[in-house]
Amino acid sequence: MLVPRSAWAGAFLGAGGFQLFDGVVNHKVLGLHEVRYGVEILPYDLVWNGAGLVLVAVGVVLAVRARGAAVEPAPPHA
Repeated sequence: MLVPRSAWAGAFLGAGGFQLFDGVVNHKVLGLHEVRYGVEILPYDLVWNGAGLVLVAVGVVLAVRARGAAVEPAPPHA
């Protein structure tokens, strides 16, 4: 069963991981493409990779919260 909190955590982790991989490996290591051409690229790289880090951080927070919610005992029935 797909739990919505875990699904959102996975979506944010996946999107952020992809963005970081693209920004570091594809843009810098392999030089496959750039975010923009003909301009100073550093600000674009910082924003691109920074946004990826934010996405990963949100995913980590959601994953930790989802895991904590999964192990909390259910409240007793009155």
